[in-house]
Amino acid sequence: MNGIADFLYSLSTPLMGFLIVSVFVFAALLGLLLVRRRIYGRCRISDATDDAVGGLFSGIGVLFGILLGLVAVSTWNNFDEVERIVSQEVGAIKAFYQNVEALQEPARKQLKAHTQDYIEAIVGVEWPSYLKGEIPIEGNSALDRLFQVLSGYQPSTLNEHVMFMQSMAAFNRMQELRQVRVDAVTDEAIPEVFWAVMLISAGLSIFTTYFFHLPSFFAHLTLVGIFSALIGCMFFLVVAIDHPFRGGVRVLPDKYDAILTSIYTPHAAP
Repeated sequence: MNGIADFLYSLSTPLMGFLIVSVFVFAALLGLLLVRRRIYGRCRISDATDDAVGGLFSGIGVLFGILLGLVAVSTWNNFDEVERIVSQEVGAIKAFYQNVEALQEPARKQLKAHTQDYIEAIVGVEWPSYLKGEIPIEGNSALDRLFQVLSGYQPSTLNEHVMFMQSMAAFNRMQELRQVRVDAVTDEAIPEVFWAVMLISAGLSIFTTYFFHLPSFFAHLTLVGIFSALIGCMFFLVVAIDHPFRGGVRVLPDKYDAILTSIYTPHAAP
């Protein structure tokens, strides 16, 4: 599965969608070409069998539709949750950067510089690696340097102590959210067993359409092609957002870029 995922996520979103839909349509039409004559001959397909086939197809369609719907909703909720985690992490970084302004030199300068290094590592090193499903360690190194400075700092006033404690709380929150974000790089919203069940269900649904009685072979090909294309579109939707940090539909680091922009942009004097 990992090799297939690496290949699919290396493609552009339109090409990925075209490929997935094409595979379903090609497999469905090829199957119809190979077995239609045998099914029509051995099973004596006629107008009389359409009621039975239609009832079975309706039941399969309902079950398959529920399965795909639940999987699609679960996948989107996972994608949305990752976006929320990123927003929370950005908020924690902003809070930390603002809190260290109240600390004394040289710790303040060191903490601000290490924070900038951390954000740059996220944007410039980690995010490009996420596209390949890899997790670099540059961000951990920057956090370690931040912790070393914080652990050696001694507040001299009550107000400074309060701001230091707030900085530590924001730093701990940064670490927690970073770990959740990193875990989301390799975690999948859909386990492999779900993919197996969905593919088997899709195959059975398409195979059932072969039993409908249509005197026109071209009409049968067209209807099976349309149905399989719809299933392919649903699979494409799920695949596109299953990995929030990979592919064309992914969580972008623009919020981290916004922090860097605000840090490097000089503020106008009042």
